[in-house]
Amino acid sequence: MKVFKGIQASGGIAIGKLKRHHWNTPKTVFRTVDSPQEEIKRFKNAVDIAEKNLNILYEKACKSVGKDEAMVFKIHALILADVEYQRLVKDKIIQEYCSSEYAVHKCGENLCDMFKYMYNSRYMQERAADMKDISRRLIAILRGNNNNSINNIETPSIILVKDLMPSETIQLDSKKILAFITRDGSYMSHSAILARTMGIPAIVGIGEVQFQQIEDCDCAVVDGNSGKIITNPDDCILQKYIVRQKECNMQKQKLNLLKDKETINPDGIKIKLYANISNTLDLPVAISNNAEGLGLYRTEFMYMKEDIPTEEYQFKIYREVLESMAGKPVVIRTCDIGADKKVKEFSVENEENPAMGCRGIRISLKYPNIFITQLRALYRASVYGNLSIMFPMITTEKEVKLIKNYIDKVKEQLDSESIVYSNNVKIGLMIETPSAALISDKLAKMVDFFSIGTNDLTQYTLACDRMNFQIKDYWQPYSDSVFSLIKMTVENAHKNGIWVGVCGDDAGDRRLLPKLIGIGVDEISVTPSQILEMKEKILTTKAKFV
Repeated sequence: MKVFKGIQASGGIAIGKLKRHHWNTPKTVFRTVDSPQEEIKRFKNAVDIAEKNLNILYEKACKSVGKDEAMVFKIHALILADVEYQRLVKDKIIQEYCSSEYAVHKCGENLCDMFKYMYNSRYMQERAADMKDISRRLIAILRGNNNNSINNIETPSIILVKDLMPSETIQLDSKKILAFITRDGSYMSHSAILARTMGIPAIVGIGEVQFQQIEDCDCAVVDGNSGKIITNPDDCILQKYIVRQKECNMQKQKLNLLKDKETINPDGIKIKLYANISNTLDLPVAISNNAEGLGLYRTEFMYMKEDIPTEEYQFKIYREVLESMAGKPVVIRTCDIGADKKVKEFSVENEENPAMGCRGIRISLKYPNIFITQLRALYRASVYGNLSIMFPMITTEKEVKLIKNYIDKVKEQLDSESIVYSNNVKIGLMIETPSAALISDKLAKMVDFFSIGTNDLTQYTLACDRMNFQIKDYWQPYSDSVFSLIKMTVENAHKNGIWVGVCGDDAGDRRLLPKLIGIGVDEISVTPSQILEMKEKILTTKAKFV
């Protein structure tokens, strides 16, 4: 028996045969050709076939995992059709008299390298994965090997692979693929997100050393909840996991029965249960778990790309989110860049303490044109759903007055351009600084709701950097001082007739839940995958009145 450890990507337990999957693609080497024009024809033909395949996969994926997850195929088709990409491959063929396979391979490699070394590695890693996926697809077609699917295994198995591209993950047949383990990858990779959506246990990022040590075997255990892989388990361990697997399956079935149940605790107190999301990939899980709304849509991740998102790009994203939620409340937070979330286009001098520096609303007010662009996109999208806009890192009344001035300016612009928008957009503030909590009575008179960000509120109240491992023992999210500020905020909100939610890590914590219910928190917002677990907690948790 051997035990290995990786990153928990998708929960659940799988028990079965472990098989290392090799892509049957020989190494692409340089090969001289007599006619570059014939190679270009081969390349064009491969692109046509790939585009047709991608369209088929898109339609299939829409039915199986939803439109948002299926969008990866549309993105790949757009890249394939890109004139600049095709020009790079054609130029390579003409200049070096090389085969189409080699030209696709080298151009893909070069673009991957370029993406990896660009600013904002996580987003660019995803773009590099897309490029690798497209290259692999084209080369397989050029070699006449267009059906090298991971699903071609004969026996249902746990699969070990170097990496899985998004388009490969989305095609996995859960009847054949019990779980997957990858050498590369991260918790936030497309493949990890898709695995969670599809309910396939997955462990990623085990590294090269462990990847080489794991051997094919007739019995292995993948514990997606802990990131543990056990090969050839002894009878005692195996029986333990068989029992745990049954318990997990029973718990899933039990939680699924709660989807349509109203979230009311044993005291008869109703709590609205919303979801936090960071992109449209999170939507299907939130919807399938019947979230009552979105309590926090983090827009900053669309800024952490190569370019600042345009108004049109943002408008389309916000519209899609609002339409997908079909009239349920959607709280979209304006760009919360700063501290640990850097974007090169927002030029801020090096700060000794960035968590206390130019971040959140301060960045937006420093760059009013970018702020106005986001507000325009939000108000344009507001007619497609039930929109609320929330502003981060508020510390003063002056900031709220400036925000309202910009909103008025945006409305005037839209009116002058005859662009429709909703007059029912609600305005809210993040309460995540002690300053905002202490003046919450005044702030509550200026807006429609509060949302308490407990991570930063704890950090600032305790003067304890949540990213600093050296002082982890000082991080006390249940401290009396932090809870006093939360309670004060709730009381001031209700006194002024507005609702208040909690969207930080504490929102999903069973230990704090009785007190949050007891002080009258109206809404709790958690990650989409936590919705049903949190619903079960609320249904069984009595309030603690303090």
